[in-house]
Amino acid sequence: MPAEVVVNSVLGTDAAAAGAVLMSESIFAVMPGADLVPEVTIDRAEVFQTLRRALEDFRVLGGGTIVDLGGLTTGRDAEQLALLSEVTGIQIIASTGFGPVWTVGSHFTNNVSEGGMTVDRIADIFRREITEGLLAPPRERTDGRAGIVSLTAAPDAGPFEADVFRAGARAAVATGSAVSVRVVDDAAAALAIVEDEGVDPGRVIVGGLDRRGHLEAGLPLALAERGYVVGLDHVGWPEQTGYAAADARVSAVLDLFERGLGDRVIVSSSAIGVAVELPAPVHGDFGGVLRDFVPALRAAGGTDAHVTQMLETTPRRLLGIADTVRED
Repeated sequence: MPAEVVVNSVLGTDAAAAGAVLMSESIFAVMPGADLVPEVTIDRAEVFQTLRRALEDFRVLGGGTIVDLGGLTTGRDAEQLALLSEVTGIQIIASTGFGPVWTVGSHFTNNVSEGGMTVDRIADIFRREITEGLLAPPRERTDGRAGIVSLTAAPDAGPFEADVFRAGARAAVATGSAVSVRVVDDAAAALAIVEDEGVDPGRVIVGGLDRRGHLEAGLPLALAERGYVVGLDHVGWPEQTGYAAADARVSAVLDLFERGLGDRVIVSSSAIGVAVELPAPVHGDFGGVLRDFVPALRAAGGTDAHVTQMLETTPRRLLGIADTVRED
């Protein structure tokens, strides 16, 4: 019998769930501070029911796992994620890491200079979310553990972002976890830090590569040839947002398979189940990959083997806990 892959999820350490895996989503995200102003109402019960319906719809389509790349700083509620997973049967993989600098509290951003918040201190925060449990206010840890390190390469990245990338890479090396790097513009500087810290490119997903300019420049192919896993992860986003047309995304995936690089690509939607007061609109939904992309891929010549590789085999390889497999 094949080895059983073991993952860290919001419910603890367990066997990877059956079904499709979306590697680049967010369950819930809120603009920091929005929950403190009277004109913004966040009805937690209503949020829960909205998310429950979205996850159940994903399950009906054949979904099994969603990776929440929100990290520590975009309103993650670890206890709510655990309850959603229990109720819907969808395995939720939480991430550790910081989002864009505008999501990070001044406790961190004002303390990264000499004598302040060191890279190793930040790395330890990330590492302990993977090895000990997810942080939940006020200073508690849940039974769930982070299953991936999530980092965002902002176009105006400065010293703080560089420190966070270095910290995330160190946490990944220490735990054997995969790293998800979300790219807006140039990925070179961010990946140089990750490489310098010794992260295996095969354990790094570079997301956001289905931006039209990235596809036209051949960046997904170039990074896949260097060993990275490339994320074409904005299924359902309209072209006016800068992302490629649906048929261009399909063609890019098929091209990678034809070149023997099909084990280095994942497809996702970068959807947010519920978003509150974020600075830019969010598109897509958790069902888009299975409902729209997979049929389009098959119509263009893709096979069941292609779908299984992208949505099951590669994600489970990335999420599997290092040196932890169980034989049936």
